[in-house]
Amino acid sequence: MPAVNTSFCMLFFLSTLTRGKFVDVDVGIVLDMDSWIGKSIHSSIMMAISDFYGRTHSYETRIIVHMRDSKGDRLQAMSSVLDLLNTVKVKAIIGPDTYIGSDLLGSVADAAKVPIFSFAAGKSLTGYSYLLHIKQNEISMAKSICALVESYKWRDVIYVYEDSDHGSNMLNNLFILFQDKNIRISYAVAITASTKKDQIINELHKLMSINTRIVIVDMSPLLASRFFPYAKKLGMMEKDYAWILSQRTIDVLQSTKFEVIKSLQGALGFRSYVPASRKLHYLTQRWNKKFTRKVHVLGVWAYDIVWALAESVERVGDRQNGTLLLNEVLKSEFKGVSGQFKFTERSLISYGYEIVNAVDYGERNVGYWTSTKGVTRTHLPINNVTLRHGIGMEDVIWPGGTTTIPSGWSVQTGHGKKLKIGVLTGLTFKYFVDAVYDDQNNVTNATGFCVDVFNACLHALPYEVPYEFVPYVNGSYDKLIEKVYNKEIDGILGDSTILAKRYKFVEFTATYTDVGLGTLVKGKRKDMWIFLKPLNANLWLTFVAFLIFNGFVIWAIETMNQESKCTSSQGIGTIFWLIVLTIFSAQKEKLTSNLSRFVMFVWLIVVLVLISSYTATLTSLLTVEQFEIASKDAGIVNESFLGEFTVNNTDFTGSMLMPYYSYDDYAIALTKGGKHGGADAIVDEVPYIKMFLGKYPNGDYAMVSSEPVMSGFAFIFAKGSPLVKDMSSEIARIREDGTLKALEKKWFENELPLLPQDYASTNPKTLSLERLGGLFVISGVSSCLALIISAMYMIRPKLEILSIMSVLLGRGLMGTIRQFLLRRVTSSRMPTMNINFCILLMFICTLNRALCGNFVDVDVGIVLDMESWIGKSIHASVMMAISDFYARNHSYKTRIVVHTRDSKGDKLKAMSTVLDLLNTGKANAIIGPETYIGSELLGSIAGAAKVPIISFAGKSLMKYPYLLHIKEDEISMAKSICALVESYRWKDVIYVYEDTDHGSELLQNLFDLFQDNNIRIRHRIVISASAKNDQMVEELRKLISIHTTVIIVDMSPSLASRFFPHAKRLGMMSKEYAWILSQKTIDVLQSTKLEVIESLQGTLGFRSYVPASRRLYYFTQRWNKMFSRKVHVLAIQAYDTVWALAESIERIGGQQNGTLLLTEILRSEFKGVSGEFKLTERSLISEGFEIVNAANYGERKVGYWTLSQGITRTYLPFNGAVLHSGSGMEEVIWPGGSTTIPNGRIAPAKKLRIGVRTGLKFRSFVHAVYDEQNDVTNATGFCVDVFNACLQALPYEVTYEFVAYANGSYDKLIEKVYNKEIDGVLGDSTILAKRYEFVDFTATYTDLGLGTLAKTSRKDMWIFLKPLNMNLWLTFIAFLIFNGFVIWAIETMDQESKCTSSQGIGTIFWLIILTIFSAQKEKLARNLSRCVMFVWLIVVLILISSYTATLTSLLTVEQFEIASKGGIVGFHGGSFFGGVTVTNTNFTDSKQRSYYSYEDYANALTKGGKHGGADAIVDEVPYIKMFLGKYSNGDYAMVSSEPITSGFAFIFTKGSPLVKDISREIAKIREDGTLRNLEKKWFDTEFSVLPQDSSTMPKSLSLERFGGLFVISGVSSCLALFISVMYLIRAKTEILSIISLLGGRSLMATIRYLFHRKVVIYR
Repeated sequence: MPAVNTSFCMLFFLSTLTRGKFVDVDVGIVLDMDSWIGKSIHSSIMMAISDFYGRTHSYETRIIVHMRDSKGDRLQAMSSVLDLLNTVKVKAIIGPDTYIGSDLLGSVADAAKVPIFSFAAGKSLTGYSYLLHIKQNEISMAKSICALVESYKWRDVIYVYEDSDHGSNMLNNLFILFQDKNIRISYAVAITASTKKDQIINELHKLMSINTRIVIVDMSPLLASRFFPYAKKLGMMEKDYAWILSQRTIDVLQSTKFEVIKSLQGALGFRSYVPASRKLHYLTQRWNKKFTRKVHVLGVWAYDIVWALAESVERVGDRQNGTLLLNEVLKSEFKGVSGQFKFTERSLISYGYEIVNAVDYGERNVGYWTSTKGVTRTHLPINNVTLRHGIGMEDVIWPGGTTTIPSGWSVQTGHGKKLKIGVLTGLTFKYFVDAVYDDQNNVTNATGFCVDVFNACLHALPYEVPYEFVPYVNGSYDKLIEKVYNKEIDGILGDSTILAKRYKFVEFTATYTDVGLGTLVKGKRKDMWIFLKPLNANLWLTFVAFLIFNGFVIWAIETMNQESKCTSSQGIGTIFWLIVLTIFSAQKEKLTSNLSRFVMFVWLIVVLVLISSYTATLTSLLTVEQFEIASKDAGIVNESFLGEFTVNNTDFTGSMLMPYYSYDDYAIALTKGGKHGGADAIVDEVPYIKMFLGKYPNGDYAMVSSEPVMSGFAFIFAKGSPLVKDMSSEIARIREDGTLKALEKKWFENELPLLPQDYASTNPKTLSLERLGGLFVISGVSSCLALIISAMYMIRPKLEILSIMSVLLGRGLMGTIRQFLLRRVTSSRMPTMNINFCILLMFICTLNRALCGNFVDVDVGIVLDMESWIGKSIHASVMMAISDFYARNHSYKTRIVVHTRDSKGDKLKAMSTVLDLLNTGKANAIIGPETYIGSELLGSIAGAAKVPIISFAGKSLMKYPYLLHIKEDEISMAKSICALVESYRWKDVIYVYEDTDHGSELLQNLFDLFQDNNIRIRHRIVISASAKNDQMVEELRKLISIHTTVIIVDMSPSLASRFFPHAKRLGMMSKEYAWILSQKTIDVLQSTKLEVIESLQGTLGFRSYVPASRRLYYFTQRWNKMFSRKVHVLAIQAYDTVWALAESIERIGGQQNGTLLLTEILRSEFKGVSGEFKLTERSLISEGFEIVNAANYGERKVGYWTLSQGITRTYLPFNGAVLHSGSGMEEVIWPGGSTTIPNGRIAPAKKLRIGVRTGLKFRSFVHAVYDEQNDVTNATGFCVDVFNACLQALPYEVTYEFVAYANGSYDKLIEKVYNKEIDGVLGDSTILAKRYEFVDFTATYTDLGLGTLAKTSRKDMWIFLKPLNMNLWLTFIAFLIFNGFVIWAIETMDQESKCTSSQGIGTIFWLIILTIFSAQKEKLARNLSRCVMFVWLIVVLILISSYTATLTSLLTVEQFEIASKGGIVGFHGGSFFGGVTVTNTNFTDSKQRSYYSYEDYANALTKGGKHGGADAIVDEVPYIKMFLGKYSNGDYAMVSSEPITSGFAFIFTKGSPLVKDISREIAKIREDGTLRNLEKKWFDTEFSVLPQDSSTMPKSLSLERFGGLFVISGVSSCLALFISVMYLIRAKTEILSIISLLGGRSLMATIRYLFHRKVVIYR
């Protein structure tokens, strides 16, 4: 690297020749001249001074530079600053560029009242007026990184940073921003500048084991130049990675080492943007002529700083005053080399960043970031739209030389840690998941439906997710969920159901199965008397009685006919023949009387109605009601949640629930039945029943569909896992594209018989006499009337009218009629410390020292704030410890000599006293300070002096071995707070902390822990120790405006004593709030001000726990005798620290060697007053915390926290279970005196803005109307009711208002949610995979999928032919003719027959007509013909019944004909699937038309596709259910299709906590039946659902199904004919004659001969 050109120095020297007439103003410069940044800034400063005074030679002031080289050392930098202030008396300081804590540097500047322009990284603190920052603030840096990560849609990142005091500031800012964008920091690792090669490689190996591949790096260029070559060697600069470098890290690209540049290829980084200008052009031209390396941006800014400072110095003139100079500098505003120069909040304004890509061993600009425009391709200072995606930049060349954007999550073979997916083994329901452990290969293999769905989703993700199955032989899914919660495994695969109670521990993906419970039943096929069940006993008896009665009436009428020639015996025979014949409506006797014919006509109508009713009821019994379910015994899956779940929604009352373990158990139990040790029904989730029916497809079983009271199966992952949303999106996608449907067909195999939802679980309902009694009344009245009339005609000639009336009245006719008609069937102020004790102890020690002159004195410094109780308490304990130690060990040859310094609570004073003790040689060790000084600076001081410093404040940094910490570490503090918040199940908190360099350390740890436990820091507030009352009140009002009421406070007791009284006055100490105080803040309870104590009532706080012991008891007894205030825990720890120090000094024999002393101190381990004393990683080990509750103007212990046991009611140092709920502590008295646990949220002053669409035609779901008069939008509907039901069940109040949108689709409303114009969307909004990119969905609350709506087709005039196919019709006609011929033949063989040949032919056709209707009236003379007729009537009866059943099916189901090709398909106009081919509903080549209302649907279906309407309407199931509820006249029905959409859900912004909470409540209202009731309210009526294959032609009855009937009929007829012929032949001829006849003539001739002879046939 070339040396800095000295020409500028020469120019400056020449300018000083005339300095005598100028006012000299001394300005200090502190820079690291060993670094290029320091050299660059220095050269720019010298150029600026030369240029400024070259142009303004008339000015009366001149800046005199005093240069100091910090050499990159913090201590040297601080010493240089102090030297310039104290010795040179400079008026301003430019630098340092080496980090010194902002607190300390600000204190130095304010104390000296000298402006310091710092280039170092660090926080901009408002409490220090004289400290100005010349750098990009870290919030801007964090915002730019967040925007870049969001632009590429990465969800998880790793953060690598340098372990320093300021290193966590960026991390905290990123946590806040990433949290709002739903981005997760999967892992954060800190690397120190002194880290060795092996340690760096070890950390890189850890990064490789993490699935995340997006790495953000924030470290110094020096450390980065060591870090990246190792990453390159380990293969981490390859194509799957993305590396993002912060502003300070990007300077590593200026390295001259080829190895470093090579290792950075493909990285992206940010560099502060300096807008192009003529001034910048001229400066860079001059720079490039003199230097080979580019000017650093800090050098450009330093140039303008000098101009601003020189101008301000001139304006101040000879009144050189730090305050005046500062004011003039802050007023400076001009167009400089770096652009518009202006200070805002004591920081230089920023123009954003340019984004550079390390490529081709150089760099190229690929984009820009500004606070107003975000990520853009070009720098746009004014109007433009922020581009939110990677396309907002130029193409980036990523690591590995690829232009493919890294997915963000990928695991390389051999590198990555696989996801551990838990599976249950030994399951009997193996079709969902069958896991088998392979001992030989030490791997678990799994197959099944759930495994296939899981793999289908994972393979579709844009990144690779390797996983391995972890088998669990014994246990339930609840136990596996506990393992996920405890992070033993990463997820669960299997038939795991979404339940509301499980949301507390894990997260679910979207469901991928049917929703709800079903009931499985078995058909009863063994009842041989089932044909009697259609009619009950009363109806059967009545039917028989009326049959006999009508037979008697007909006989009586006929016998009254004078022309009747029947004898009495013939009349009795006629009665019984009529009984048989009228059962079949087929009596053959010839009736001569019109009255008997009238009676028979009425009776035939009665029989026809009874036969039709009998047929319909028998059909129902044989298809539905044969699946009988008793109301007593029901089976469930063993060990499933159903065992404790009351089946309220499946109509089981008082049922005995019995567990079963497998599908075979199901089948056996249903076969036995409830009365024989089995079960009448199996209640299980729908997927299990579908799988069972696929394995038992023989038709013996069916499912009773019930309401969806369960939420279906889902995959389970740990809370916060990014796979939850990604897998949910993929489940929606595979549902939409048909993949899920194909997997169901693969595993479920067969379609399942589905019974109606209102299927009764009681015995089948049969027809009763009450329902058909009217028929018998009509028949009886008709018969009686006919009988009366017939009798009147008979007796009319013999009796007078009066005689007839007397007979009728005398027989009790009116009494008979009357008998038939009458049948019914719920502190007081703390005293100050006694200082005399300290004086006494010091006197004793001094006297002892004087008496024992042979001791080796070892000087130990003590730096404490003696104006605070903590400082006084620690000092008193130190003196007690020295006295006690040497009283017990009087033979020791060493003695500690104390040198106490009072820091007065000032950071600068504390550091000065430390330096004084070290420089004057009065300290071999230092105890203190308890006032915070940057750990890096204090560690540097200790390391430089090689003197152990035992500090009570600051962060433990391993790179400073001589700095020890005696305090509770921040990680333990964060873990205890997180455990407390989690125990009360609070999901949102606010964090309030003091504005100091170290104030964000606890915040960083909280972010990390909260993220893992799905807890959000909704807001954070920083308050400076110098904040005025008005500022505090303003900040508190901000907290009031936030609906989160759990507030964590981490600030000093002095600031807290000012903060809480204001909070109480504003009403923030009321019962809705919960306040949690850190260990540092809890000391405010020691305040002596009543107002402070009163304002703290109800708060909870943590205090380091000191376990009870005899030593502690004696110590506190002595303390309480001498002091009125309790001893501070730091004082107790200080007591033990002195014992350890004194013992260590004795062991090294008083040698003046800090290294030996440090080694001995670190080896110290003993049982002290504070418990077990041992330094681990240079910090005192923790015993945990006690949790105290401020109550009754004092405090009470309510619990404990330890690292191993978590929160417990009592202190458990060893074994014990972690209690995860608030019950782990004593009852807490919360603010306001309430014992009710705050729910953590109150109704926000700002209501949620919920978008709703107005003007919708489908208003039953949501009907929104804007009320102009009251300026409010009101909404009603099913969706609104569900939304309200969920919100009302939340444990906190959520207020909202509807925002009406008249124009636009749900996609446009989703865009408004994404842009945060509204907070959510309510309405009939469907879950779609593409929408997951912009918003979050709750769980679905409606049915899944699309359905097809159809209207009855009634215009087919030939529909009566469709029940039988052509073959069956032809066979029926043929057999009808054949049987007619047989009957005619048999009858004509009767010798008494008088029919001629022509009459015989006529008889055949007449019989054909009559037997079709089973009502022929011809009298049959022969028993053989009667037998043939009887068999034929049975055939006809069965055919008529089957014909009736099939025709009924056609008229109710299959008449809903939907054209499968070329038909018109209507769809929901304005919905998401307009114009989309509905591949999953059997429509091909269909034309599509849009419709916008239910009325449009009805009109379109009425018209039909051929007349400008539609043949079917394809819409989501909820819309069709609502339509069928409105049009319940039976003209429409739904064709159920596969669930290819994911149902309706509520929409919220990404990361909204309402998503999980409302999803949980949806699961709850589904389980408890509330959702079912809301559906009944809005959907009105039940609706008909047709089979899924109803779009095909109806299935007619075929000959193959009824061939047996015709075989029986044919055989019977042939046999009767044969017998009749045999009788004929026997009677006519001898055997020989018969033989001759048969031999000499043809068969037909013989038959013709025989038929025309008068032959006597024996009967």
